[in-house]
Order: sequence, then structure tokens, then C-alpha cells
Amino acid sequence: MTIVIDPRNIRNTWLSLRKGIKTSDTYHQLMERSYPPVAGYMAWSSVAQDLAIQAQFLDPSTFQYCDATQTKVSLMAAQIVQDQAPVYWVDRGLLNALAQTDTPKFMDLERIHEGIMLFLFPEGWLKSPDRYDVRWVSVQQIGRQDPVQQVKCGRDWIQTNALSEECPSDRVITWGLTLESGVSYATTFGVVEGGDLDDRGDAPLVRTFEDGSVQALGPGEALDEEETEFKNQLNALVFQLLLTIQTRPDLILEKPVGAPKAAKKQRQPLLLPRWLGKGLKLASDAEGHHASAKTHWRRGHWKRVACGTGRSERQWRWIQPTLVSAGD
Repeated sequence: MTIVIDPRNIRNTWLSLRKGIKTSDTYHQLMERSYPPVAGYMAWSSVAQDLAIQAQFLDPSTFQYCDATQTKVSLMAAQIVQDQAPVYWVDRGLLNALAQTDTPKFMDLERIHEGIMLFLFPEGWLKSPDRYDVRWVSVQQIGRQDPVQQVKCGRDWIQTNALSEECPSDRVITWGLTLESGVSYATTFGVVEGGDLDDRGDAPLVRTFEDGSVQALGPGEALDEEETEFKNQLNALVFQLLLTIQTRPDLILEKPVGAPKAAKKQRQPLLLPRWLGKGLKLASDAEGHHASAKTHWRRGHWKRVACGTGRSERQWRWIQPTLVSAGD
């Protein structure tokens, strides 16, 4: 049976797919990672449903849908399934602090992970233009000289990190997500030495098959003003999350989230969620008689500081935002 996704009726198709995906091998493979429920975040079983559906979109014998955005999200989902990508539960406090931090120039971003990463966001923190919660986002760093990464699709191996010759950047970051409605968003932006946020939403990526044939992933549908703002917000957030992992390993913590009730027939031990930003403490400041009339944020920023032998090296440092309270 071939399932045809009608872009005009994605939600109904998506809800139908979610009902049947739990019988798939892909879903069961994801559920081998037994995470406990985390209050305020999408349950892992629901995340696994989303990813399993997306991964199966790559199989042309089952699904018929060739939108470039959809393909990007599906490639990343398949990589998550295959490689057991790291999952980060991002703390609300960290997200609020990054929202009050100016995004830096794109320089010297290290390769954080050799494959895909998955970030889970708290409910209600970020809304899509159509007012659905953004509950997870997958992120991949792609460099022209990186080792080949591939996923299995039927009889083919598909390279997931290829850059076309026409791509203007040698290193890009791609992110993708799927909403409760079944609508997907994805984009690619470049890491350019000394440049500003260098959006490459139309940067050509390619999916490469075992027989050497390629499929170019060109631009998806044109975005309206609200969707463009949403995309730019996520570009900045994703970049800052990667910088946080690079510069603040102390903010990565695997810890229990409360004592989960022991199941009578526990198949495998519960895994500990990997938190990003748990326990972050922000400074506060009282401005005395020169204070403004109300409490406000003094925005944070990223700066490069000298370090190493002869202070010849440079490292990023996060100057965190400060909550400034009105003086007495």
C-alpha cells in the first residue's frame, strides 16, 4: 500500500499514521531507549511515534511525498533511529536565558557530535506560526570534509551529510521538526568565518544513493513573514544551544527527574534524561536610585576571550543575562 500525503490535509493523515506506527520495527527500536516521563515535556513514546513516521517517509514503496523539507526531516529522523543519537531535555530556565542573549558572529563553532542530536523543549515555551507547540527539534552539523554518514533505505544507503558543489558554505547546520499537526519545518544555515547569521535555507543539500545517483534537496515552499521570523528565531536558538554544549559542559547533567514508580514487569531499566541547563543560576542586580521604573533584563552576549599559551588562542564565553530589579 502506498500512502500519499496530501499537503492540504496533512493533519488527518498524520493522526492516522500515529495510530498504526506502534506496530513498526522502527518504533520498537526507538522504544528500546526507555526514558521515564518528564513533567512538562513530550513523552518519549510520543517522540518515538513522530520519528518513526518520519523515518518511514524515506521508503518510496510505502510513502509518496517528495517535498524537500519533508525529506530533510525524514533523513535526520532515520539517522536518529539508526545511530541512537543523544537526546537533550532543555531546561526552561536555559531557554529563557538564551532568549535574552544576543546571537554572536558565526566563528569557530566546534563539531559537537559526529551525527544527529535531538533537543526536547518544555511545553508551551515556543509556538509555531500556526500556534502548535514546538516539542522537539533535530540538529545536524554538516561539513564538506566530514566522514560520510549514511542511513539504510530499502536496498539503498542514503548519505545524509552531503553538500552539493553549489552550496556556498563549507559547513552548515540543519535543523528539522514536526508539529502535532504533522506539518514539518526544516532549514539550513551556514557557518561563515566572521559573518553574521548566514541563512542558507535554500543551500543545496543532496541525498546520495548506493548506485551513485543523487537527489538534490532544493528550497521548499516560500515562507511568509511570520514563518520567516519563526525560522530565524530557531536558527539563533539552535546555534546558541550548540555553543552552550561547547562552552558549558557543566550544564549537561544526567539525573533522575523524581522517583518513577517501579513497573511490575519492567523490560529494561529506565534511562536517565540528559539535561541541558538544569541548575543554571543567573545573577540579579539592583540599580539603586538610578534604577528604571520596572524590573528588566540586561541582555547577555557571547564574546571571545584569550586563553592558552601566550594567550594566543580564543574561546567563546557566555556573558549571561542579568535580571535587574528596580532600586529602593
